[in-house]
Amino acid sequence: MHGERQHEAETQNISATGVLFTMEQRLEPGSNIEFKMNMPGGILGSARDVVVKCTGRVVRCSNDHDQVAVAAVIDEYSFDRA
Repeated sequence: MHGERQHEAETQNISATGVLFTMEQRLEPGSNIEFKMNMPGGILGSARDVVVKCTGRVVRCSNDHDQVAVAAVIDEYSFDRA
């Protein structure tokens, strides 16, 4: 979520401190964002899927064919069972 708007995005790469995703709309670098990622339990060693709730900041945007690649720093996160 960016402001009061919700957007769909597809994760391209993720680390403990950041995420790269693609979406249709450009976000302004420096913008605060909230987002959720569904993580398969098998990847995390859990019997169930896990939802990761994150807050962070957009650090850059670039065009990626017909999508926008958005890189963000993850400032805080918490885990919820799916």
